[in-house]
Amino acid sequence: GGADSLAISKNADAFLGDGVVFVPAQSNDPSCTDRICNIEHLCASLVASKEITGSNAEALAAIAKAQRNGGDSTENDTCVEVDWEQAIAYLSSDEAKEEGTRSWLWQTCTEFGFYQTCEVDSQCPYGKGHHKLSMDLEICARAFGVATDSVWRSVQQSNEQYGGWHIDSSRILFVNGEVDPWSMLSVDLDHGRSAELPTIWVESASHHFWTHKVSENDGKNIVEARKAIYRQMIEWLGLEEEFDS
Repeated sequence: GGADSLAISKNADAFLGDGVVFVPAQSNDPSCTDRICNIEHLCASLVASKEITGSNAEALAAIAKAQRNGGDSTENDTCVEVDWEQAIAYLSSDEAKEEGTRSWLWQTCTEFGFYQTCEVDSQCPYGKGHHKLSMDLEICARAFGVATDSVWRSVQQSNEQYGGWHIDSSRILFVNGEVDPWSMLSVDLDHGRSAELPTIWVESASHHFWTHKVSENDGKNIVEARKAIYRQMIEWLGLEEEFDS
């Protein structure tokens, strides 16, 4: 366990590719106030820690420790256990069904793909070259018995069935947040937008944040997005006059 486990290449890739710190790209809440509760605060803490320690690695380590200890980077804690084989065993078990983890991964293997890699020559801000596509495909093969060529065929079939960025449909509103990692897959200003397939781009917002419970701390962009969605629904239902009056 501990640092010794990182001598195994797949453990090191799993840790450096996904496990050093948690960046809430999907769940980012601009209105939260805790020290490292959102991307803005996390980045500010990382920069401040770098100024104190003078080391990128030490600054990252301080953030990682704070996240494991409820925001306190001074409290001692135990090492993180990194074990790729143990992760595969978990994903292959009934235990992984409890929060939908296994069903979601099954869907990626048999329909959509949706793998978040970080390639060496990309603009990815994380550890480049560690989260490889081969790791996701290995999960498909070992946890579900789905071979790599089957994954590729399933993704192609899904795109052909639904249309990819060129959906043959109408009255679908695509709403995406600026910091939502899934937004790159959506119909948007550059891909497939039309009068019948309108889009709304919500600056500074994360994954469907406008669907969360209304709060007095919601930012202006979230409030405006909800209004825009409401107006579009009223228009499609033909209720403008009723609601305008």
